Amino acid sequence: GTGCAAAISAAEAGAKVILLEFAPVLGGESALCVGSVTAPLSSLQKKLGITDSVQAYIDNMLEITGVNRSRQNLEILRLLAENGGATIDWLLGLGVQLAGPFEYPNHKVLRMHMLMPNSAAWPKVLQPIMEQKKVEILLETKGVELYHDCNNRVLGVKAVEQGSKKTIAIKAKRAVMLAAGDLAGN
Repeated sequence: GTGCAAAISAAEAGAKVILLEFAPVLGGESALCVGSVTAPLSSLQKKLGITDSVQAYIDNMLEITGVNRSRQNLEILRLLAENGGATIDWLLGLGVQLAGPFEYPNHKVLRMHMLMPNSAAWPKVLQPIMEQKKVEILLETKGVELYHDCNNRVLGVKAVEQGSKKTIAIKAKRAVMLAAGDLAGN
């Protein structure tokens, strides 16, 4: 989900995008998850008349984490709070079906948005959008090395096709984005 969303966003911004996926199908961690996102300020919240804010979300999340509060990355938490609702709305605009918001334990307002019918829907919806936006998708291809200059500016990626073991050198014109795992593993 994260890599697919990043690829679509980059393509929308005018970038030529190559997406590497080690697995034989798209989905990664997102296809295995529950398919839920807690986020403030989505259009779905607003449609139900729910009053929420960035600061209320941050305060609620810090309260929920309790003794583990010091382990929270406040910069990432603020980024999620400030952009979560807009991201939900962007996904809805792409045709991703989300329901909610629903109650979620210890949240003071309804914030839980659920992917419908389940988390396996991410790649089924996002892959055709990527193809329409001319994202080149390389399945069963593993990124193994980042190419960089003497100032450690990343210039590209060395990848290996898993079946043929063929090495692919990908030169980046503007950026290389890495998307792996989830927020919990931060």
